[in-house]
Amino acid sequence: MVSVNKHFKKEVEHFFKVYKDLENKTVTTNGFGNKAAAVQMIKECKERFDNLENKKEGLFSILNKKTINKHL
Repeated sequence: MVSVNKHFKKEVEHFFKVYKDLENKTVTTNGFGNKAAAVQMIKECKERFDNLENKKEGLFSILNKKTINKHL
C-alpha cells in the first residue's frame, strides 16, 4: 500500500474505527498489513463463508476459484 495516498489511508482507517458506533460496538484497527496478510485474510474469510451451515445457494461470494487462483 506504499502507492496509496497517506490521507486516503487515514480516511479508510477512520471509517473502520467509527462505522459501528451507532450500534454501540467497539472496533479496533491495527493499521495496514502487506499483500501476504491480505491474501491470507481473504482465504480465511472465504473458507468461513464456504463452510457456513444452512446458507442459501447462490449467495454472494467475493471471489470465485478462478479469480482466487489468478490473483494468489
